[in-house]
This record gives sequence, structure tokens and C-alpha cells, in this order.
Amino acid sequence: MRQIFAEAGLRFRQHGGRISVRSDPSSDLVYALPLQTTKGHLRADAGGTLRRNTFGRGYEHRVREHLNRPGVNPDDFDHWTHVRLRLLSDTDVLGSVKELTEVYSQCAAFRLGAHPTLMRRQFLWRVIDHLVNRVPADQMPLGTQRPEGMLMTGILEALPGAMMCVPLTARFQPMAAVLMTNLGAEIALLAPGSGFVRTPYMDRWPVGAERPQLSGPGTGVYDVGIRRLPDGHAEALLRQSATGMNRLLGLLTDPARFTNTDGVLDLDEQMIAWTNVRFGLSAVVELAADWGASDKIWSAFRALGTLQGLWEGATQSSVPLWELLSPDRLRSHALPALPDPTHRAFYAALINNYEKELREGFPGLSLERAVKEVQELRHLVHGTGGQGHRPRDARITTLRHLATNNPNIQLVADMAVLWWTALLFDPDRLCTPGRAPWRP
Repeated sequence: MRQIFAEAGLRFRQHGGRISVRSDPSSDLVYALPLQTTKGHLRADAGGTLRRNTFGRGYEHRVREHLNRPGVNPDDFDHWTHVRLRLLSDTDVLGSVKELTEVYSQCAAFRLGAHPTLMRRQFLWRVIDHLVNRVPADQMPLGTQRPEGMLMTGILEALPGAMMCVPLTARFQPMAAVLMTNLGAEIALLAPGSGFVRTPYMDRWPVGAERPQLSGPGTGVYDVGIRRLPDGHAEALLRQSATGMNRLLGLLTDPARFTNTDGVLDLDEQMIAWTNVRFGLSAVVELAADWGASDKIWSAFRALGTLQGLWEGATQSSVPLWELLSPDRLRSHALPALPDPTHRAFYAALINNYEKELREGFPGLSLERAVKEVQELRHLVHGTGGQGHRPRDARITTLRHLATNNPNIQLVADMAVLWWTALLFDPDRLCTPGRAPWRP
């Protein structure tokens, strides 16, 4: 047991019939390693870096099966889909990556991955959970005995790249493309300058004959006064993301953080925090994958709602959604978490644009009242009638404002990304289960 704990970056000791556990602060759980030299050539150890901590191969067979399905036409795929299919289908992984870096010679490639420490630590949490529930050691559903339908699938432990790169990918012009090779190894291809360019398309709001839009005129909202990013900006952002992910995962898997003053481990609090962060970041990954779709705002609301659940505690009132939508809250609690001045200036300008859209979209209302109107959009999943203490016509009123004044409410997605980016960069302050950061 001591060996397993040591491999997980945890230490334990027994005294007086009790067991105390603490984490090793020096344990890194995820990494982002450069695949190139400073001159852009593949490093001599690139092959070994690509093979480390991989979990499988043989994706070329799955790619072939997918392409042979009726109705699938490769000519309909966009450029990045072709790049992904090539990496998944080429068994010469090093050669494929070399070709990728030559084609995108202005970009930088990094290998993303998780150390075995993270998997070991998750394994120990399952053992602890079973012990607390008095499951005999020989009956614990571990390894091959683990049910396939369990809530924790292990994907994050094997493929952390998409969540780690949320600050770089979940934006109108992404700073990175997260790709996977035939070995199962993830690669981040970092863009130079102003980032990669998405197809400038934003869908319309799919409700009603008039189909009021959420995207406004579609111009000006991403004008933040930054024409070109500093050299090395994407790489700095990736390193900050890897550092933040290590701190976040370290906190979420540290038994001491979820032990009360009597020394009793609270497994439920750990599960609440772990699943909220998993689901919230997954929602932001969905945003990054399909940025221009009309339904992306639902992923944004889901990400924000998950954050509400993390901060909602038994000893305080609930955290209303409108508080997370408030420009003032974003400025005072999310923005300071961004360590890079260019990144902070980008989001500061984006918050200003978001506030401008709110004021113009809901004229005559206070800013607080305007964000409460936006909050009603989230409640449309329950219909347009009133529920609880809300007026029966509240959601219809919001839709009328949208149809009449045409504000760009799609910026809610950017605000959701900002909250989760802030939590990733400053988990000590923003990832405290049961307490919103602005509450005492």
C-alpha cells in the first residue's frame, strides 16, 4: 500500500488507530512537453516523448471503417478534419508529426499527457471509497472488474489535453489545435500571431417564425484593440494552463483538502468538486469544438450552471446564475486570475463589449436587471411559462428584447470560458466547494 501511495504522490502514516494522508506537493500530474527545438526542428527525443504514457493504437482501422460508411464523403470534411484523420490513420507517428510541423512551420508542437501518478491517485480514491463503504478487498470493483457504466470513465486521466487547453481553444480565434495520433498521444499545435481563423459563421436562434438572433449584427464584438499577439504568447498560455491544471487536479485529489477538523474524510465533498470540474470543463470543450453553432449558448449555460453547483453550499443561500453573468463579478473575481497581461487585456475588452451589448439590448434597465433578463434564456428549457416566483411572461419579455434590439448574447459563451479559465489558473481561490468567491 505504501508503494501504491508513493506512486500516486501521496503519503500516509498510521498512529493511534487512525490513518493520516497528505499529498506530495512536488508531484506533477499532467505535462506539456515541446516536440521541437528553438529552431523548429523535431527534437532528438521526440519519438520517445510521443510514445510515453500512451494507452493504445490501431486507430487506422477505425478511421477506415468510418470512411467506408454509407453517405460519408471525405470531400465534405474541413481542413482540420483531414489533418486529424491523417494523424489517426498513419502508423508512422513520428513521420506524420514531422510532416505536420513542416507544413505548419510557423506553429509550435507540444506533446500533452498525464503522468501515471494521476491514474494511481484516482485508483486510490476508488479504493478509499470502497473501504469507507465496507466493501471487502476481494470484492472491490477495480481494474477489469470495474463496471463500464461507472461515472468516472478515466478519459481525463489518459487524455487531459482538451481540458488543459481550454484557454487556448475556446475562443473565436483559437490559439491551438488539439490533435491525437495513432498511438493515442495528444498534440497541441500552437498558432502564431493572432491565432487560427475559424469560419466566420454564427447560426440564428432556432425559435419562432421571426427567429430572433442571439448573435446581433455579428460585427465588432471581438474588436478588443489587439491586432497581433506578442511572440510566444500561445506557448506562455499553454505553460500557464499546464501549471494551473496541475494545481487544480492536485487540489481535487488531495485527501487533506476534504478532511474536516475532526480528521474525517468527506468523500461526498470530493465527489461533488471532482464531478463539477469534470462536467464544467467538458461543457467548455464542447464550446471550443463547435464555436459557431446556435446551440453553443446551452453549453455555456451548462458550464455556468455547473459552477453554480460547485459554489452552492449547505450553509449559504444558492448562487444565482445572474451573478455569474454580471460584468462586475467578472471584472472583480475572474479577470484577476489571468496572469498574462495580454490575456487579461483581451478579456477586459471583451467584458466591456459584453456590457455594451447588454445595455443596448435591454435599454432603460439597470445592468443587474439586464443580466437577470439574460438569465431567463437559461430557463427556456422549462418552457415560456412562469415558475416559482418569476412572472409568467418573464421569458417572453426577454425574447421580445432580443427580437427588438438584437444584442449579441452569444458573448455569454465567452464569459463562461472566462470563468472556467480563471478557475483553472487560480483554483486555490475559485475552486472551493460550497462557497462562491465573493461570499464570506
